[in-house]
Amino acid sequence: MPPGRKKSLTPEDFVTVAIAYADVHGLAALTIRVIGDEVGLTQTAIYRYFHDKDELAGAMKEYLFAEMLTSLGEPTGTPRERIERIAVEFRRLFAQHPCMANLITVLSSPMDNSTAVTRRVVDALEQMGFSGRALTDSYQLVESVLIGTTLIDLYGSPYHLTTRLERFRNVRHPAFDDISRDPSSIEETNEQAYVTAIRLVLDHLDRTATEQARAIAHTSG
Repeated sequence: MPPGRKKSLTPEDFVTVAIAYADVHGLAALTIRVIGDEVGLTQTAIYRYFHDKDELAGAMKEYLFAEMLTSLGEPTGTPRERIERIAVEFRRLFAQHPCMANLITVLSSPMDNSTAVTRRVVDALEQMGFSGRALTDSYQLVESVLIGTTLIDLYGSPYHLTTRLERFRNVRHPAFDDISRDPSSIEETNEQAYVTAIRLVLDHLDRTATEQARAIAHTSG
């Protein structure tokens, strides 16, 4: 590359800048103009890569789910182990990138990488023995715990613990007064509760799958 000549920017460059900005300032503060200012280009130049903010946000979501798929690697272990690992990686992704909370809730259109994560959960549930309506019900159960619990625990990061402390103080109970003095203990309990919730759901699914298998065997017999 000749001296003084700038490296050509790629769509991925804009996406990583957008993620870093949104993690700090929130998705609502992110605009095409802001990204232009961050990378030193005009809005017009960026519009050659992304037609609008929604398209940029979609690319951000895809990038982060690609990161998650890379961390997961190839599916290994039992179906239950695979689902638990997906849950842990999903939580890690949210913790590292607070903008994911908004990307998950405001973008619902199908995308390759986010759909790939969904299919991994579905495949594992099928291998556990679920099919038809039981498969979709079990998937919704897993998704509700993964997304719902993570959103309530991490939404508004890095101020999520402060918000929770205020809720605890408003309970006006001595036990809650004690715990509200130590944010680190709240965060630790949050993480323990998340893993416990996932395992309880998986315990339930294990029992349900076993009961279904017995019922099918009984009917066949």
